[in-house]
Amino acid sequence: MERFLDERGRVTKTVMRWAVAGILLAALIWLIGRKIDWVEFAAHMRLADWRLVGCAGLLAGTVCMGGLILRLHTLLMALPHGAPVRIWELASVQFASSAAHNFLPAPAGEVLRTVQLKRRHGYSVGVLVAAQLIEKVVEMLGLGIGMAAVAAFGGLPRALGASMYVLSALAAGGAATAMIVGWRWKLSDEPYAETAGLPLREATRAHAANFFRRLGEGMHQMRSPSVWLRALGWSMLSDVANAVTVGLCLTAVGVSLPLAAWFLLMLVARGAGLVPSTPGQFGVQEAGVVGAMSLVGVDHNRALAVALLHHVAHFIPVTLIGLVELKRQWIPRTAS
Repeated sequence: MERFLDERGRVTKTVMRWAVAGILLAALIWLIGRKIDWVEFAAHMRLADWRLVGCAGLLAGTVCMGGLILRLHTLLMALPHGAPVRIWELASVQFASSAAHNFLPAPAGEVLRTVQLKRRHGYSVGVLVAAQLIEKVVEMLGLGIGMAAVAAFGGLPRALGASMYVLSALAAGGAATAMIVGWRWKLSDEPYAETAGLPLREATRAHAANFFRRLGEGMHQMRSPSVWLRALGWSMLSDVANAVTVGLCLTAVGVSLPLAAWFLLMLVARGAGLVPSTPGQFGVQEAGVVGAMSLVGVDHNRALAVALLHHVAHFIPVTLIGLVELKRQWIPRTAS
């Protein structure tokens, strides 16, 4: 009976996630669609230079993903593990988790990646969560540096530049907090708290204490400034390549914007990707990019074409490769 109730609860949660994602997506489509001339939008899509979109997709599947994979590899190699994860194996896991993330509600991709790295390479869940946390902090720090650079040299409106400075400062503050926690955490040889046979409340507290201890130990392992700098470098390489894909998609539909605007739109798209929402962030990312492009004088019809092409250029190659790797990652597990 308990097993049935647990299964029913998991199904209910999954249905609720999909329902919320569907409602959010429908609301975003409605908000965007009110200002779109669909005939003109279709004309922009039909006349787009798909060779440039293809180049953007190639860049997205190689340099953009490569930077993210090398960023994660840098962090993982600083953590205690049973067997070192090779870059190509990590690339397979990363592509597979990205495909899961594109099709399933959050945090399906992160769960798949955590399971595979724990099962195959001996990482504990606590240190993997620490790696994911610092990965997000490094990502935000890279975006923050990009925001500060765009605000300083991009010639953007003053109000927009000021908001980007604030976001940049918040990203720097988050990175500083993570570094302080890592430096000040004290490692201990004491065994972890026992949880077997405890009442539910005490077992929950023990599990939480063990989790946060592993989290702190993982952050301590990654406290080295050189680890952070290497991870930040790979992250920013991915962001620069992403900005180039924006420029290619802009050019594909005949929009000419300065280099700073490429980075602005990339920052908006990347920021939308950090927010758990609809599968693949469809609708959320387009809404953000269309709104940002309206600030630099691009009409909504052409802006939506650029936003959709940029999204597709990243979604299709990563998902296609990811589905192949997802099958390869999953078969050994089901066979065992």
